[in-house]
Amino acid sequence: MHVVQMKLIYPTIIVLVLLSGAASGQLSVDRDRFDIVLHPGEVEEKVLILTNTGDTVITKVSNTPVGGNAKDFVFLDRSEVHTIAPGGKGTVKIFFAVPAEIKPGTYTGFMYILDDAPPSTPVVVNFNMEVVKKESYGLSMTINDARSASAFAKPDDSADFDLEVKNLGDFRDVISIDVGAMPGGWLANLIEGDNEVPLPYQLPLGPGITHLMNLQFTSANGGEKGDVRITATSLGNKSMNSSVNASVKFGVAVRGYSTKVEVPEDIATNRTYTGSLKITLDVNQMVEVGLIIPQELMVIPLVQAVMVTPDEAGVANFTMMATKPGQYPVLFKLMDSNGVPMPDELGVVTASEPNGTAVLTSDDIRYNTMASLGIIDNASLPFMAASGGKLSQKDRESLQTFAKVIILGNESIVPLDTERYLIQSVNATRIDGNSLFDTSLRYISAIAINGTKGLVFTGPKDTDLFKAYREAKIRNLPMVICDSGMTDDTRRILRSLTERNTRFTYAVVVGKVSEDIMDSLEEMGISIEKVSQ
Repeated sequence: MHVVQMKLIYPTIIVLVLLSGAASGQLSVDRDRFDIVLHPGEVEEKVLILTNTGDTVITKVSNTPVGGNAKDFVFLDRSEVHTIAPGGKGTVKIFFAVPAEIKPGTYTGFMYILDDAPPSTPVVVNFNMEVVKKESYGLSMTINDARSASAFAKPDDSADFDLEVKNLGDFRDVISIDVGAMPGGWLANLIEGDNEVPLPYQLPLGPGITHLMNLQFTSANGGEKGDVRITATSLGNKSMNSSVNASVKFGVAVRGYSTKVEVPEDIATNRTYTGSLKITLDVNQMVEVGLIIPQELMVIPLVQAVMVTPDEAGVANFTMMATKPGQYPVLFKLMDSNGVPMPDELGVVTASEPNGTAVLTSDDIRYNTMASLGIIDNASLPFMAASGGKLSQKDRESLQTFAKVIILGNESIVPLDTERYLIQSVNATRIDGNSLFDTSLRYISAIAINGTKGLVFTGPKDTDLFKAYREAKIRNLPMVICDSGMTDDTRRILRSLTERNTRFTYAVVVGKVSEDIMDSLEEMGISIEKVSQ
C-alpha cells in the first residue's frame, strides 16, 4: 500500500523524485503502433526510434518476421542500427508498400523487436494498414503515427504530439483541423513550423501531400489526466473526415513537505516483511517517528529518529510480522526536533495464512516461457522471473504469501544460495531435469495433478518459442521444449500423463521436433497436429 500526503506548512519547495533501475540492456520504442492509409500502388516510409533504457550496451538488434495479413506489405531497414549504448538511440526505417493490384481493405500485422541473445523482454510493434480506393476528396490523420497516442508531461510543461494530415483525394483541398472538448484549465496549441496557429486551422493541401505539425497541451493544474479528440474535415467534401485521440496525464508538483508511507498491502502470518516512511522537507530537521500498532502485529523498532535535509529525504525503515490473520492499522506519530507534532500518517496491513503455489525461475526466455504456461485446474500459476534467478528483498516478500514455491531449473538458472535463502521462510521444491525436454515434462507432471488433454511441443529456437507460446496461450495448454531426444524418463512421464483423470490424448507441434519423439507419441496413440510456419 502506498500513501502520499502533502502539506503546506513550510515555505514552497518543489521536489521531484525519480526512481529508476535496470539490470541489463533493454530496448524501448517511441511507437508501438502504426496506423497507415494508402492507395493501391503507394509506398510510405516511417521511422521507428529505439532507445536502450538499460545499463549495458546492446550489441545486436533483430526482429521477428512480420505476422498477419499485412506481412507482405511491411519492410524494415535496420542498417543504421549498430551497438546502442545505455541511453543511446538507434533508427529503423519501416516501408509500407502496397502493390497496385491489391484490393482495398484493412490489413494488420505485428512483429517483435529483440535485443542481445538471450533477449530481454521483446517489444511488440503493431501495424494497421487501410488500403482505400482513390476518390475526388479524402483525407487521413494520425497522431504519433497511430489513431490514438498518450503522453505524460511534468508540471508546468507541455505534452507534445506529432499530428500528420494526408490529402488522399485527387483534388487540391483545404483541411479544417480542430480540437474537441478539454478538461477545465487545459490549453491546446497547434504549431506550424516555429509559429503557433489558431484553431480551427485551415490547412491547404495538394493531392497526395502529407503535412506534419506539432500539437501541444498544457494545464494550469497538476495531477490531471484526460482524453481529447482531434478532428480533420475536408472542406471540399465535409462528409470526409478523420479523427484521432490524445490521452494526456500531467504530473504533480509536490510543494511544502511530503510523507510517503510504504507498507506491504498483503502479508502472510508469521513471516517477516519490511516497510518504510519517507519524509521530504525544505529544512534541516531531526524527526522522531513512532508507531502505534495492534497487539497481533509486531514491529521493530517502535521508535526511531530520522535526519532530513533540503537535499536528502529521511527514511525510517522497520520490519513487521503478523501473528494472526486480520486487517491491522499502522499509525505513524511524527514530531520534529522542536517538539512540534506533525500530522499522523496511516497505513493498513492485511494478514492471511500462506496460500497457493507460485513458480520461481530466471529471466531466461525458455524457462520463464515454461513457467508462464503452468496450469493447475485450468488456472495459470503465478510465477516470478527473477534476474539471474536472484531474489531481492521485495521478491522474497512477494513469494512468502504462498504456501509452496516451485523452483524451475538447475543451479545455473536459480542459484543454490537463492534456494537456501528462500526455504528459510517458504516450503520450496526444485524441479530440474537432464535437458529442457526432461525439465519441462517434470514441471508439467508435477503441477498437472489431474492431467491435461493436450501439450504443445516445440524446438528450442527463439522463433519457434514465440510461435509455440502464442499457440499454447490460445489453447490454454502447457508447453514442452524439445532440445533433446526421447529417454526412458521422458517416455515414462508422457505415459503417466496418459493415465491420469484427464488423459493426455493430443499433441500440437510447432517447429522442429525430433523424429523419435514424434514416433513415441504415435506409439502411445497420441493424435498429432502440426502447426504450419
